[in-house]
Amino acid sequence: MSTKVFARDRGRASVFVVAAALSLGTTASGQDHADLVHSVTDMLRTRYVLPERAERAALELERRLEEGAYEGIALGEIGPALQRDLREITEDKHFAVAYHPGMYRDLRANPPGAGETEQPAASPDPRAARANLGFTRVERLEGNVGLLRYDEFFSATHSGEKTRAAVELLADCDAVVIDLRANWGGDAAMVALLASYFFDAPEPVLLATAHDRLTGETTRVETDPGAPGRRIASAPVFCVVGANTRSAAEALAYFLRSQGRATTVGARTSGGAHAGYIFPLIENFVMFCPTSRREDAVTGGDWEGEGVPIDVECDEDGAATRAHLLAVEHAMTLGREEDQQSLRDLADALRDALDE
Repeated sequence: MSTKVFARDRGRASVFVVAAALSLGTTASGQDHADLVHSVTDMLRTRYVLPERAERAALELERRLEEGAYEGIALGEIGPALQRDLREITEDKHFAVAYHPGMYRDLRANPPGAGETEQPAASPDPRAARANLGFTRVERLEGNVGLLRYDEFFSATHSGEKTRAAVELLADCDAVVIDLRANWGGDAAMVALLASYFFDAPEPVLLATAHDRLTGETTRVETDPGAPGRRIASAPVFCVVGANTRSAAEALAYFLRSQGRATTVGARTSGGAHAGYIFPLIENFVMFCPTSRREDAVTGGDWEGEGVPIDVECDEDGAATRAHLLAVEHAMTLGREEDQQSLRDLADALRDALDE
């Protein structure tokens, strides 16, 4: 069973950061180059989510091949070279190409998309327990402000209990800060699950409509009112974002913002809105190809190439402190006289920290 992901450069997709061991001094033949390029262009034409852009990119890669752009490139470097060209031509940061015999064999045996909706993954990502399923930090800050630092969207199938526990700790806070600055993405289904805890509607809330070229399906991305546990339905949410906020993390911030549930704080995000799969190419080579796009239920658009709109722009390094200050300023409006002096003192301390 394969899992649709907003591409990330960790976990299974770490192949696209560090390729499998290979003699980089072995130069691929001209036929090797041609076969790989044609495999990539076939993938573009049949799978890439934007058909018109796919055709333009395929023609450009074929032109570069014919002009000898890939001649003399070692076998271990041809994948990264094609990856750079794909990202440049399409302006889509999700594309990746790598040499990985093990993953190639797995994908040939279990084609991308097969059984996607029929059964859950048999076991969690082996990194999941060590990474606490992405929940890096969950605590209550001074001023009764909740903090969730969430660094990766692991499988929603295996994340329910941990998600409920994190929300339980934060449910009585006056405001919640979600720090997504180090989150490079992951499981698309986990976006909807986590978002579910910030709404208390009795019916599902439509977040977006997903269009998948691989399956030909159009599906609803919506919250799950039946997800067990408490909700953070009225406390304001501040999503802290930056340059390394990517894909699924951008989706969460974008959807919560468009629904009026979150204020975004920080700097421009990566701008990668397309989800997809890892596919086998010619022998031992694999490729991540974006196959689906999302139309936000409120804006009708997405964040591809532009990043998530930022409500409070500030230096990324100080964005969490800025969000904490905004949360404290909200708490000061709640009218609890016994808290006013301590909240004013805390707000002054946070402003001083930002001025340093």
